[in-house]
Amino acid sequence: MQTYKSGALKIKAGMRTITGKLAADASIKVNATDASLAQADDNAKVSGWYFANQKAGPNKPGTVTGTEVAVTFAKPLSSGKKAPKPTKPPRATTARTGGIGGGGKTPPVQDPFAPPAEKKK
Repeated sequence: MQTYKSGALKIKAGMRTITGKLAADASIKVNATDASLAQADDNAKVSGWYFANQKAGPNKPGTVTGTEVAVTFAKPLSSGKKAPKPTKPPRATTARTGGIGGGGKTPPVQDPFAPPAEKKK
């Protein structure tokens, strides 16, 4: 598959490019050896074998060598577009005076939870 945009599908097949409209209820079956496509809420069915000393027990996870693994997705796979990166909050800066070497004074730190200071008469 080359592109999919606004219902139009473009497939590259050798030297040819095939384009067409895709039905709204279209679905595909994916056969992949990459288990990283599975997500937390997906249903997995595993057939396989294990050694007796690797059997799961109370408070002990087991290890199985899968001969057949089938995953049913809880949510459809995404289009492959990357999610936007979260924006970072601006870094806090401290105001200092005195230039290079820190020869000046730093402004006093005020406690936001302290009671208001009484004014002198």
